Amino acid sequence: MSLARKAREANAPSNLTKAAEIELAVTVLCHSAIRTVDYFNSFLQKYGENSTISKVKLHRTKCAAVIKNIVAPSFKAEMLDELRDKPFTLLIDESTDVGTTKLLCVCVRYVSLKKKEICT
Repeated sequence: MSLARKAREANAPSNLTKAAEIELAVTVLCHSAIRTVDYFNSFLQKYGENSTISKVKLHRTKCAAVIKNIVAPSFKAEMLDELRDKPFTLLIDESTDVGTTKLLCVCVRYVSLKKKEICT
């Protein structure tokens, strides 16, 4: 069960706000640059008046902390459960950017029995 779903099921207003913040952080993580989350707050408050979404306070530092301390451990535990005693492939790529910062990308590719598809 996802963290956001657990928070929603508790059904307290503060838990619903936390669930919305977690889901927004995951959406930003999967679909855009983390800096874009700074622009969402004014939009959410403007169009989400008197709702849970208007109470969301999520900027890039909090978003990064939510991803690092809440989402990542949950994803890691879920992936380790799926990979335990099953074959998988590691894809590794190393590069250096213009500012001489070294980057290492590690992807795990496996067949998910829960989703019944190949996951990366």
